[in-house]
Amino acid sequence: MDISIYCERRNLQSILQATRIMPKMKSHRGLAKRVKKTGTGKLKRHHAYTSHRFHGKTKDQRRHLAKAGMVSKSDMKRIKEMLVK
Repeated sequence: MDISIYCERRNLQSILQATRIMPKMKSHRGLAKRVKKTGTGKLKRHHAYTSHRFHGKTKDQRRHLAKAGMVSKSDMKRIKEMLVK
């Protein structure tokens, strides 16, 4: 095989690899249904321990559990990576 043909093929392959489009990143659909983005970019979530057994919780606990919570700063990076669009 002629060396010039080999070089042309290698160049063509590298051009094709550079222009190849990677597949799109998909959001984690389970997480997307559980959190909402606020206007400032924070993530709003629901509290755990709210499905049953309210007789063991105080009124204050029940009231605070009913309100939405925010995703903590330490979890934010990991969760935002799961929500890419």
